[in-house]
Amino acid sequence: MHVADVRDGRVRELPGGVHVDGSARLQTVSATQNPVFYDLVDRFTRVSGVPAVLNTSLNVDGMPIVETPADAIECLRRAPGMHALHMGGFRVTRAGVEA
Repeated sequence: MHVADVRDGRVRELPGGVHVDGSARLQTVSATQNPVFYDLVDRFTRVSGVPAVLNTSLNVDGMPIVETPADAIECLRRAPGMHALHMGGFRVTRAGVEA
């Protein structure tokens, strides 16, 4: 993990990840360390042009941070803006589970 200043031209692309002083707490990943997550970031970069994703805690108002798959499903149920939840090889939606 590193703290770095975000270039002025990139601050608008990363509003949720840039601190008020213009810095960001960076975590890097390689294809060797975690190929699944690396592929996710790589695909997001190709679609959006932004070479980063925001890592945040998973919870909604009135709930503690998610710790179990059951907690995650309950979070999905309570969060009207959340459309799907990906856990392992499964995609969970309000309509059901897809493998």
